[in-house]
Amino acid sequence: DDIVSGRLPCSFATHTVLGSYTVQSELGDYDPDEYGSDYVSEFRFAPHQTKEMEEKIMDLHKNY
Repeated sequence: DDIVSGRLPCSFATHTVLGSYTVQSELGDYDPDEYGSDYVSEFRFAPHQTKEMEEKIMDLHKNY
């Protein structure tokens, strides 16, 4: 909550790594047949979340 609210500042890289771990823990392994092109947009990772951040999170999640 502190990260999402901005009380605990994080770099772009930290937001994307932590976001990808969150997606992995919530959804499990990436399945291209199950997930669309914006499946992480329903999650909140940062106070000023961008499409670029979401794309990086998806890229990292695909590798797990």
